[in-house]
Amino acid sequence: MWRAGLRAYSGHVVATPETVIVGGWRGYTPMTGFNLDDGRLLWSTQRATDTVLPVPWSGGVLLGSGTDAWLIDPREGRELARWRLPEPLAWSDNHSPFTLIDHDRCLVLCGSRSVAVIRLSSDLVHPLFRHDADLVTSAAEFTGGVVLLRERRGGYVAVDPEDGSALWKMDAGQPFAEGVGHDDKGFVLVSQPGVLFRLRPDGHLVERSSLRSRVSALVDLGMGEMIVVTKGTLRMIAVDTR
Repeated sequence: MWRAGLRAYSGHVVATPETVIVGGWRGYTPMTGFNLDDGRLLWSTQRATDTVLPVPWSGGVLLGSGTDAWLIDPREGRELARWRLPEPLAWSDNHSPFTLIDHDRCLVLCGSRSVAVIRLSSDLVHPLFRHDADLVTSAAEFTGGVVLLRERRGGYVAVDPEDGSALWKMDAGQPFAEGVGHDDKGFVLVSQPGVLFRLRPDGHLVERSSLRSRVSALVDLGMGEMIVVTKGTLRMIAVDTR
């Protein structure tokens, strides 16, 4: 439909209903906005921008670097809001530290163990949870009404998004792959060695099974169906919801 030329290392691409925004990976390039329908250039920052992987949020696009997070207008590139974080953002090449809760709340993974909350309705940042172990530097999962945080050492901790209390912990003794499945029976987790864990809503383990292959990610499709990304394959699985 259209094609637009980019500078080298123009990593980070995020789409909104009307725009495509490119740039900011490792601070190598400016941020640039294109019209989604025809590829027309809408705006570009004058200087290179350093940001984690941005995410669309409530009509804007959320960016962050160091101890700053800011929201921009995707049509104009102008700043709409800014927050100062208590610790530097957790940094990853291709994962965002932001987890959207609703139109007003967004979780931010800070440092190696903390989660904070920013709100569109306030410029204040509120600490939510601090763990006693290092967390994986990718966004928390918000599903089934709880926040799920993946540990580096091979476990999960479930957190109440309202008061930040730890609801339950699960230690598998092996690193988990990215992604969580959820249905009315509870949660489905998968470890990188390829073991599926089925948990009740309270975190109690009710079943485990082996996929017999290493796993890098799980994508929840709803209704008990999931895609599992293994080395060189995509596998569709269905969880018995009876």
